[in-house]
Amino acid sequence: MDLNTKLLDLLNKSIYTKDAFSLVELGADPNILNASGYSLLHLLIFNKHMTEAFQLVEHYKANINIKDKYGFTPLYYMLNENYSIDSLFNMIKLGANPNVRNKSGTAPIHLFIRSKFIYALELIKIHPESIHYTSNEGTPIQLMMNLRHSQPFTADNYIVMVRNGADPDSVDRNNTSLLEIILKMDKPERSSELVALSKISPRERKLFTPDLIDYLINKEGVLQLVNDLQQDKICKQHISLLARYPHAKEMVIKCIKSLDVDAQETILRECLSSNSSLNQFFSVQRGWFMTSTSRGTLAQLTKMQHELIDNKIRESKTINDVPEDDELILYYKA
Repeated sequence: MDLNTKLLDLLNKSIYTKDAFSLVELGADPNILNASGYSLLHLLIFNKHMTEAFQLVEHYKANINIKDKYGFTPLYYMLNENYSIDSLFNMIKLGANPNVRNKSGTAPIHLFIRSKFIYALELIKIHPESIHYTSNEGTPIQLMMNLRHSQPFTADNYIVMVRNGADPDSVDRNNTSLLEIILKMDKPERSSELVALSKISPRERKLFTPDLIDYLINKEGVLQLVNDLQQDKICKQHISLLARYPHAKEMVIKCIKSLDVDAQETILRECLSSNSSLNQFFSVQRGWFMTSTSRGTLAQLTKMQHELIDNKIRESKTINDVPEDDELILYYKA
């Protein structure tokens, strides 16, 4: 018994019946095309039988990205026929390729930006490349910027897009930059976060969660970073990530220099101690050359320590209390 022929007869009538599902359940191929070049899934979509369409994909393993004779997938027709946002999102969750556009050049992510922003974020999690899809209104973040007067987005909405790979230098149709838009929101901390994220490669931005970025956007944050490194509160993975941030080591050194002499002595000793988190931070390789106490920031720290010792010697001489040689040797070794 040729089940495919029987199913094809039904599909050629372009009318959905439960008999089609019965044949598929018995073993007929759910992906065959009728004489007009459409699959059963296409026909279900055309007739808005979404429950059956989802069932066909989930339970009978129909190819959700099957193309008709014109090269169009079911999702393409859903985009053109203004199907609900929920239906579009469910199709994508089931495996539909979101890199498809309707006749106006709009991809699913652009519709989600307009109608249900949370779906846009969920789509980016599943398909990170969606952040770069363009329409006649630009990239998703440019669409957000263009819509901001009729559909206001928060500074955090913009930041999460940048963290997921959107261009931080994006401009809207009037050439207004993203930084200008966030500055006008009177959100200085988000403006600082945008600038900080712009210095990180798109690949690593997602790893810089808000709590990590907070270490790097102001003096208080850098001081907190030093304190947390002293107390071993930061895991090795995050230490490495923070140390590779542009000029992070230099920022920490500047912070150390701003402290009183006693605090500097303690921190410098830890920085040059091989088993400390501070030393791990400064030992992270940033360029082509391995880190070494003879160059780079570790050399700076060593020089700072020596200068503190020299100052201590000079001060001691002025009060006729020069430290013993053995004491100085122990200090240098520490």
